[in-house]
Amino acid sequence: MNRIKILAILATLFFISSTTRYQLVSLSVAFGQQPQRVYLLVSSSIYEPLKDRLERWIQDVEKTGFKVTEKVIANESASEIRELLRNTPSLAGCFMVGDIPYAVYETTFEQPKGISNYETFPTDLYYMDLNGEWVDADKNGLFDAHKGDVAPEIWVGRLEVSATTSATKLMGKSIQGT
Repeated sequence: MNRIKILAILATLFFISSTTRYQLVSLSVAFGQQPQRVYLLVSSSIYEPLKDRLERWIQDVEKTGFKVTEKVIANESASEIRELLRNTPSLAGCFMVGDIPYAVYETTFEQPKGISNYETFPTDLYYMDLNGEWVDADKNGLFDAHKGDVAPEIWVGRLEVSATTSATKLMGKSIQGT
């Protein structure tokens, strides 16, 4: 079967199937392509209490055809994490659990007309856009420009759990009476 026929079959499956994502990932693996990778980044402060649940999440995701790479984050900066993601081949997305650093963006805008406002906010687009340029022109540690190809290449999900929160309570053990 030549490549054009294979691509036509894959395109047909894409439009017909209600479980498209799972089938396409499985078919790409069957045809010898490298499976897409998902990163699981977990804060070191909550890793141990959640370890068994994180392992279950990894198993569930890998059953759909993805390859999961887990990394415990201790003191890495946002730029180090972005570089890790940038250097991961076939990366589809990243799931962050715990207190994983944010990149912060700053902007000024006029609203209403004639009134200048300043705002800062955390942004995970910094992790999703792996080939865009993020600029801190005034060197204050906050990004103030985003240039180049600014579209995201991967998805990012985040579950915030701080070390001061009972991770086991968050994950449901308290409901079971433990």
